[in-house]
Amino acid sequence: MAVRDRDVAAEALGIKVTSYKLSAFVVSSVMTCIAGCLFAYFRGFVSVEAFSLLMTIEYVAMIIIGGLGSILGAILGTIFIVLLPYTIDAVVDAFQLPARLTTYMFSIKYATFGLIMIIFLVFEPSGLVGIWHRIRDYFILWPFRLKPLGRQ
Repeated sequence: MAVRDRDVAAEALGIKVTSYKLSAFVVSSVMTCIAGCLFAYFRGFVSVEAFSLLMTIEYVAMIIIGGLGSILGAILGTIFIVLLPYTIDAVVDAFQLPARLTTYMFSIKYATFGLIMIIFLVFEPSGLVGIWHRIRDYFILWPFRLKPLGRQ
């Protein structure tokens, strides 16, 4: 955390910042290499068409909406982004919109991704993890929150 947040202060404390950053780069490269090898093995064929711009937008949305810097954020963001298109489809089916509007559903889904990402970046930079932590802390401290200071 010291290398990530304040690398100058970490180096002043005697932490070898260069070696830790290089180690983090190597570990992430190895993990990416293993994931790519497994993907190629199970697909049997790798091409550029397997990775589109829309897939990249979904992955970035998962991380931003879930919350940067935590595993729980990645999991919550993934669940949210995977379930969002199904929720949009359910809302459209519930309102029984005309057939001509259903042709725009693809555009509406990705516009929704962008709008939700902007909302989370502006109003909740810590993502769903920040909301989860606030809710958890509220329920942990709930009975003691409203107690007057003079009474025991």
